[in-house]
Amino acid sequence: MLISSFVFSDELKIGENYRLSSTVWSLELVDPPGPGQQLTGNASRDSKFSVVGAGKGNKSGKYIIKFSRTYDYKAANGSKIKSTVELNQNYYIDKTSNAGLALSNDVAMSFGGFVSGPLVIPFKVRSSEIDAGNSSLGVFVGYSIDTRVPFTLKHIEISPFFSVAYTSISVSNNNELNEENGLTYAAGILIKNLSGIDFGLTYGEDRIGKSKNWKYEGKGWYSISLGYKVF
Repeated sequence: MLISSFVFSDELKIGENYRLSSTVWSLELVDPPGPGQQLTGNASRDSKFSVVGAGKGNKSGKYIIKFSRTYDYKAANGSKIKSTVELNQNYYIDKTSNAGLALSNDVAMSFGGFVSGPLVIPFKVRSSEIDAGNSSLGVFVGYSIDTRVPFTLKHIEISPFFSVAYTSISVSNNNELNEENGLTYAAGILIKNLSGIDFGLTYGEDRIGKSKNWKYEGKGWYSISLGYKVF
C-alpha cells in the first residue's frame, strides 16, 4: 500500500493508531503542565498518535490522544519548525476542524506491530524451472512496519514474516506420479495494497522426508506470496 488506509468513519476509534495528514496547532495538554512544560503544543503532518479516550464535560468535543512519533516540518517561507508536543503525554484534539469537518477527514490509519493471517504461495521457482503444480497454503506471523517512502509524503506498510504451510508434492517414482504430503518453511516480505491484500516475495524449502527420494527435498525456491492480515 503506498498510502496508509484512509479513515471513512466520522469517529476515531479508541485504541487505534493514526497519522496526521496536516499540521495541527495549539494542542492542549490534558494534565496540568509540570515544571518546564508548555500548556499547548504543535504537531506536524505525518506525526503518529493513538486515541486513548474522549473528553468529558466542556471537553466532550475533543479526543484525548498520545503521540508516539513526531516530525519537523517546513513553514511557508521554507524555514524548519519543530513539533513541540511531547511524546507519551496526553493532549486534547478537536473532533471537528474550524471548517466543521470531522477529524477523521484529516487523518489516516497508521500501522505497526505483530501481524498474522493466512498465506497462499501459488507457484515456486526451483533452480531453472517453475513448479506451478505444487502450491502451498498456510499461515504467517510477522511484524508490520509503517514507514515513509524516501523523498515522498507517501507511506508503505512492510511486513517481514515467517510461515509454515501445508503442501502436496508430485513425486515421480518408476515413471509413476505419487502425491506426497509435506511442510513448507518460508520467510519473506509482504507489502500491503489498497484492498488490504498483501503481496510479497518469499524464499522457502519443502520437506516431505528423505526416504521419498525427491530431488528437491530441502532445496530452496522463490515465489510471490499473497497474504491477508487477521490481526
